[in-house]
Amino acid sequence: MFSGRTHSRNLATCTFALVAGKLESTDETFVTHSGRKVSLRIWTPAQDLPTTCHAMYSLKAAMRWDEDVFGLEYDLDIFNIVAVPDYDM
Repeated sequence: MFSGRTHSRNLATCTFALVAGKLESTDETFVTHSGRKVSLRIWTPAQDLPTTCHAMYSLKAAMRWDEDVFGLEYDLDIFNIVAVPDYDM
């Protein structure tokens, strides 16, 4: 059991970002415990596409962990990540 927790909380979180640039994506699919397919995309500059393998593996592992440990299934049809070399706010 994780940290002695016996229940999980449903948390609503929303993040919105507008990203502009010449980006390409690595695309894969995650199948939830209930059998629903979720499209996964990691967007990055073309020259950085080969470096997204570990990020995709980690995303899938985190989604599976949320399901296994907390019983939380991702409830949207798509999950996007933007990975760029420079980011300023």
